[in-house]
Parts: sequence; structure tokens; C-alpha cells
Amino acid sequence: MTEINMKHPNFFLVGASKAGTTSLYHYLKQHPDIFMCPEKEPSHFLFPYGVPPLMFSDDLMSHSFRENIKNAPRVFPTREEYIAMFDGVREEKIIGEASPDYLIGPDTPQAIFDFTPLAKIMIILRNPFDAAYSEFLMNQRDGEFKEGTTFLELLRAEDLNDCDLQKLPKLIRTRFYSKHINRYLEVFPKDQIRCFLFEDLDHMDLLLNDAFEFLGVSTQVRIDTSLKYNAAKAQKIDYRTDSIRNLIPPSIKSGLKKTIPASFYSWYWNRRLGVHQSEKFPVKCPEDAKEYLMPIFTPVIQELGELLERDLSLWLK
Repeated sequence: MTEINMKHPNFFLVGASKAGTTSLYHYLKQHPDIFMCPEKEPSHFLFPYGVPPLMFSDDLMSHSFRENIKNAPRVFPTREEYIAMFDGVREEKIIGEASPDYLIGPDTPQAIFDFTPLAKIMIILRNPFDAAYSEFLMNQRDGEFKEGTTFLELLRAEDLNDCDLQKLPKLIRTRFYSKHINRYLEVFPKDQIRCFLFEDLDHMDLLLNDAFEFLGVSTQVRIDTSLKYNAAKAQKIDYRTDSIRNLIPPSIKSGLKKTIPASFYSWYWNRRLGVHQSEKFPVKCPEDAKEYLMPIFTPVIQELGELLERDLSLWLK
């Protein structure tokens, strides 16, 4: 086995946005037999056949944006750059990375399998009502909606009765967790996949013990779980001097939002184009919006409960 093959990742932490993957990523890093990629969310396998066309469509881009995007940082690492992220690997048994949006990438499971067929996949899921609302807040902070727009107003403006999943608004269709998990089950053996819920993080010691058993590393390692990472925060826009974000017309932003995963969109603007975060905000879905979404998410939750063989009735209360 060559040195570069020894440094290939064999573990992927994926999941719903705002579901606690950041905290779990940092806790896993503490285990001496686990190496986690220093770059969180490298997203190398998110679009294995290229970024969706709309993202770089000439029809949507102004001439100034097309010219200036050439000087912007490349979003996704090349294969060579991706492998280089694991240069710090020494004798660790598990080599992992955390890219939550791998859960919803339609071609991601096969791309990961083709790269490393023995990989283990750990999935974190969150109550779809709260997850959708959290995404709405993220989009709202990015300026997608008119000031004062409520979650319920947004939902009522969309056609949520369309039976074609791909025609549903993205913040809704990405919550059909069973469909995303089944894409992994079509490629990977069941024993290479482990699912946890956001609520499991309330019992982190038990979760970590289960995770370590799944990964085949010692469960006797003490992990400091006192620190909490990436708590939900409200966002203030703080444009840096000459930020390329100033060159992006609203029509392009709207087009991108309809095409790419929200957590990636926000990550790109936040980390690459000069936005900072401050002030915590609540992330429980408002009752009026939850009632409106109940006919859609009830079968979604029931199907997921059957797939995971877990009681998810609390998500419906």
C-alpha cells in the first residue's frame, strides 16, 4: 500500500444542517486513533460530476462577476488538494472528514464508494421542522427574503403539494431523510452506516461510546465534551473591503439558492466572502409553521422511524 493510499479517508461524518456535526467532529478529533481532516466541510464529493450548471451560468452572471470570480478562491478542492488535507495522518486507524451536505448530494454515495468502498458513514439527523426553520433563518440572514418575512409566509407562497420531490422548495425536500439514507444503503453495506439523532447529543458519552464501537477504536478514551461548538447564531453582514460579494446581483444569489445546498451556500459566503456571526437566536420551528408543515413531514418522520427502528413520535409533538 502506498503512502498516499494509507492517507485516504475511511470515515465520513455527514448529516442534516445544524444537527450537531461540528461538536461531534471536535470530540472525535480527541481520540488518539482517529484523525479528522483539519479542514471541516471540504465537500470534495458533493458534486463529483461538477457544480450544478446554474452556479456558473453565463445567463445569470454579470460580466463584472464573471471577470472577478476568476480571482475568487476555488470552492471545492481538487483530488490532489483533498488528499493533501490528510498529510498529518500518522498511525491513526480511522481517517475521517466531516461534510454534512454529503447526506443530500445525489451522486455523493457512489462517488465515496468508488473512492473508498470500505468507508464507514456516520449520519446525524435533526427534527425536520426545526431543521427547515433553521435553514430559513440562515437564508434570511443572507438577505434572500424581504425584511420581516416570516417562515409561515414563505411556506404559504410555495406549492408544497407537488408530488415531484425535486419541485419542492429545497429547504423542504432536503428533509426527506429516508430517501437520502437509502441512496447510501444502495451502495454501502448496512453495517458500514450508522445513524444518530440530534437528541442523542444530549447523551454525548453514550453516543461517543457507540460511535467508537462502530469505528472499531477503543471506547476507554476519555473525551472532554464540556465545550460546545457552533451554537446557532444570528448573523450580521460585515462586508470586507473590495469583497467579491458586493459584485453579486440578487438574481444570481437567488439562482444559486435554488440549486445548491443551503449549508454550502452559507458556508461559502460566510467563510470566503467576509461575513461574521454574532448573537444567538432560538431555532425551534414556530407553532404556526409546524402545523402548516405537519401533513408533509408526518409521513417523512414515520418512514424514517421505520427505517431506523426508532420512535420519533416526539418530533410530531
